[in-house]
Amino acid sequence: MGNLALNGQTVLEQVGTAKPTVGSGWPSGTICGFERYITPITSHQSSTTTYQTITGTQIDYTPVTGSTYVYYSTSFLMTGEDNSALGHFKLLLDYNTVNGAEFTIRQGVYWAGNLIYLEWIFDSWSGPKNILCECREYNASYTFRLHQNVNWDGASDSATGPYKSPVTKIYSIM
Repeated sequence: MGNLALNGQTVLEQVGTAKPTVGSGWPSGTICGFERYITPITSHQSSTTTYQTITGTQIDYTPVTGSTYVYYSTSFLMTGEDNSALGHFKLLLDYNTVNGAEFTIRQGVYWAGNLIYLEWIFDSWSGPKNILCECREYNASYTFRLHQNVNWDGASDSATGPYKSPVTKIYSIM
């Protein structure tokens, strides 16, 4: 484990854990095949009782040949619509749930919001694969929305605010 290099420059700090199934730390290597997506949002995404793809988290990616790892990160906004919003989230690789990358968020305050940040390091693969995040509400009494602020700038509880575009990044590590 050690430092990463991006375009010949050492990356001094990375936040989080690398390869959670193996342990903590960041693998040594060079970043290549970097892609970053900011998905424009023009309306919120409402939760449902069945899993749905979170807008802006889906990427088809082919790692750089010879790479050892693939790094994926995404961030998006969750805002509770009910007093106790309760959402289930999971990361999928080629439409299969990634073991250990499932989590639940419960908000106990009406219209509270969370900026969710998920990152993961996979062993590299060959050929294209799809990576995405899905979510669902616990049941119809625990609804939430994605990608939109509320209570913005002193507004009332039910007033909607600006949209928050999800940001997703992926790269190979040589």
